[in-house]
Parts: sequence; structure tokens; C-alpha cells
Amino acid sequence: MRWIITDPRGVSRALEGKLQVADCLPEPQPRLFSSIVDQAPIAPTERLDIYAVGYLVRIVEAASGDMETVSRALGEKTFHKLIDEYLRRYPSPTFTVCDIGQNLGTFIRHTHWNEAY
Repeated sequence: MRWIITDPRGVSRALEGKLQVADCLPEPQPRLFSSIVDQAPIAPTERLDIYAVGYLVRIVEAASGDMETVSRALGEKTFHKLIDEYLRRYPSPTFTVCDIGQNLGTFIRHTHWNEAY
């Protein structure tokens, strides 16, 4: 289920259709979404959302450690927003957290972040 947890659009949007980014993980066939426990009070999409939010928090935390100066200069909220927007454009293609920022410079140069600071 890694494809759905790492989709930067979130679980509900991922279920609507595939993200059209070359580096995004392909959706497996069959989807296997039906294997997620459907038990009150938490629906299957909400269960996966818990993991997806945790994934993003962990990525921001790791990126903050790797890019400490940028994180401090922007502040916690702004840095979180930067990484969130960046992951929407450049989803992580690997399991390795240290590879997350490999396209961050390109992202900043070609978006509003280039002029923001």
C-alpha cells in the first residue's frame, strides 16, 4: 500500500486516480484496498490517512535535519509548507529519506519559492 500512503495528494485523491508524475510509484493491480479493515469508528481511507500524515511528518522532520539552515531560515511552518509543495511536484521515488531533496533546488528555481525569499 506504499503507493497510496506516499501519494502527495492524500489517500482519497489517490483513490480517484493515478498521479501523473514519472517518479510516482505505480498503482499495483489488483489495488488491494479492500484488504484494509473496515471497522467503526475508523473507515479504511481514514486508517490510511493516519499513515500518510505520519509519512509526511517524518519526511519533513528528516528534511529539516538534512537542511537545517534552510529550515531555521524559513521557520518550521514555512519549511513544512515548502516540503509539502515540493513533494506534490516531486514525490519520493525511493525508500531512502536522504534522497528526498535531490530535486529541491530545481523546484525552488522554477516556482514561486524562487522569489519568496
